[in-house]
Amino acid sequence: MTCNIRVDAIETLPEKILAGYCAIVSPEGIPNLYDKLWRAFLFRMSQAGDLADRSYYGVCCNLQANGLFEYWLAVEVDYGDRVPRDLIPFHLEGGTYGCSVESPGVSLPTIYNSLVNNWTAPADYTMDWKMPLFEIFSPDLGRRGPVKICLPLQFSVLNYKDYLSVYLGA
Repeated sequence: MTCNIRVDAIETLPEKILAGYCAIVSPEGIPNLYDKLWRAFLFRMSQAGDLADRSYYGVCCNLQANGLFEYWLAVEVDYGDRVPRDLIPFHLEGGTYGCSVESPGVSLPTIYNSLVNNWTAPADYTMDWKMPLFEIFSPDLGRRGPVKICLPLQFSVLNYKDYLSVYLGA
């Protein structure tokens, strides 16, 4: 199954402080691995007081040559928040992201398979594989599907002459 991942907006997103758990996974993963990880995380969040009402993040980063990567299940936190001891804090880098609003119900393996095989960056951009990509889930939707997918972009030097002539009048 594939899904159509489209960029609805290009946004400059600020750095965020998240806290959560990290699993080392592959795109194929173990059957139902993401569901199992999210069920455990959501159960933990249901016991976390104020953090239970915040949006949840699934963050993919540190892609390795063998296809393994870190997948963080996390919640956004602020300085001064009481964060449970078993949650690990980390920074989600800010930067330029192509953001796609998705309808609930599409599985994460389907999203990432479609991303790798079918997705094309908007004109003048390429995917920045050094930056994390992530999805945001609304706490009221639970794990029925991502509300927003954020794909890291960088300006493409392949189109720099067109950029200079059109945007800078060179």
